[in-house]
Amino acid sequence: SRSEFWSFMIANSLFGIVAAFVDAAAFPHSRIGRGPVALLYTLVAASPSFAVTVRRLHDIGKSGWWLLLSFLPLVGAFFLFLMFVSDTEIGENEYGPQPGPLEVASASGAPGSP
Repeated sequence: SRSEFWSFMIANSLFGIVAAFVDAAAFPHSRIGRGPVALLYTLVAASPSFAVTVRRLHDIGKSGWWLLLSFLPLVGAFFLFLMFVSDTEIGENEYGPQPGPLEVASASGAPGSP
C-alpha cells in the first residue's frame, strides 16, 4: 500500500543518514555518504528498495519499467513522485490482487492460512 511504501522509504532514508554520520565520525577523510558504512548499507538496501518501488508501481497498475523514468533528470523524478503518491487500484489488476491481510497471511504460511 501507499503507507507501507512511504514508511519503508522514510526508514531507508533515515538509515542512510545514520550510515553517513557513522562514516563521518569513523572515517573523517572520506566524503559524506561515500564511506564504507554508507556503501555497505547502499548495497544491502538496493534490492529491497527496488522491489518495494516496483511493487508500488504494480499497486497503481503500472509496469515496473516505469522506474526507468528515474534516468530523466528532474522530469522523471517528478512523474515518479506523482505515481508514488497516487491512490492504489482497488481490487485486482493485471499484476494480481491487491494485497491485504488475508493474502499476506496465506502467502507467508501463517497458521490458519489455507
